[in-house]
Amino acid sequence: EAVQNSAQGLDALSDAEKNGFYGFAKLVQAYEMHLVLNLQFENGIRLDVSDPDNIGAFQDYNASLSGILSLTNEAISDLSNAGDAFAFNLSAGFTGFDTPETMAQFAQGFRARLALYQGKKDVALEALNKSFLDLEGDYD
Repeated sequence: EAVQNSAQGLDALSDAEKNGFYGFAKLVQAYEMHLVLNLQFENGIRLDVSDPDNIGAFQDYNASLSGILSLTNEAISDLSNAGDAFAFNLSAGFTGFDTPETMAQFAQGFRARLALYQGKKDVALEALNKSFLDLEGDYD
């Protein structure tokens, strides 16, 4: 929403730059929701939190996982259309994952984790193959 609401947002940013903002924001939101879901477990979480005065109902664990996975998939899609570089700076904590391409690879690793929680081993393996992991690499 910040990109949409900024004084120069829609006019000053290219579509690729906007997608970088959207993809990064969605991925962070999905990750944070996942952390809360891990604490809440079967109690589930609220996925619809866009209006703080009218937040959505709690979703059960499986629906929460599906919602987080959907948001992660949106992030991956946005990041894949975000060009070669972000239009913003990331801290040193993101070294190695500081471009839309490498951030999408991280998102694929996160997607694999969510798929495993859902028992979807085929989706997890597909995501791992698209992630930053080298499945044939030296793990020592």
